[in-house]
Amino acid sequence: MIASRTAAIASATAWFDAGSLQAELKRRVAFPTESQNLARAETLVAYLTDEIGPTVERLGFQWQLWPNPAEGAPPMLFAERHEDASLPTVLIYGHGDVVAGYDAQWSDGRSPWELCAIDGKWYGRGTADNKGQHTVNLAALGRVLEQRGRLGFNAKLLLEMGEEIGSPGLHMACERHAKRLSADVLIASDGPRLSSDRSTIFLGSRGAFNFELDVVLRDGAHHSGNWGGLLANPGTILASAIASMVDARGIILVDALRPPPIPESVRRALADIEPGEPGGPAIDAG
Repeated sequence: MIASRTAAIASATAWFDAGSLQAELKRRVAFPTESQNLARAETLVAYLTDEIGPTVERLGFQWQLWPNPAEGAPPMLFAERHEDASLPTVLIYGHGDVVAGYDAQWSDGRSPWELCAIDGKWYGRGTADNKGQHTVNLAALGRVLEQRGRLGFNAKLLLEMGEEIGSPGLHMACERHAKRLSADVLIASDGPRLSSDRSTIFLGSRGAFNFELDVVLRDGAHHSGNWGGLLANPGTILASAIASMVDARGIILVDALRPPPIPESVRRALADIEPGEPGGPAIDAG
């Protein structure tokens, strides 16, 4: 197993050095998959059918498009490579859509849809979110298969095309296809590194819950210069509600929402990591 792992890593290194990763990513960046732009609807589908589908097929996956349960939202690609029922199953998540390209704002005549290298860094819409990540994941599977002809686990892939607009239909699709998506491990490569030169693996997530607060006290508007102090102000009520949950520094004040203390073993593992990156904002003191 160690020899196989070493060979796969050596193969991946050689593959990268030969420019193969850059070539694959360049091809994918060239798809202007802006999910906020309704005119890109066909491009979103083409990214799945013309680019990702053939790629996973070469890796021995069977794939299909899932219609999105949310009306008007782009489809998703589901792919599966089944090796043996006795093996564990890994589910890989990614998204092929990107934020708006803002073509006119790119300097020196560059385009968001053309990968370019500047001072050792690659630029192009989707390189960091999320085409780069799922390109690396698929490439890693390919290098393992090159070396030993099998993965040693069953693999599934779910790639959506609406993450940048809030993933419409994703929750419903996961409920609808829960059995198809069942797995022992989920790898969701869509997040930041604590430091650009250190690989980062998050082993869990607290999740998120979105909600709206509305304060409707009366019909019409009343000027605070005339009515201040006499009529309750919805704005200050909302501000007070937010301040009761989190303070000005971002400290969570509701015990039920606070995560448990960080274990000492985790603190030791993080001790030599300095968050941030060159050109990034200064970390607030305190």
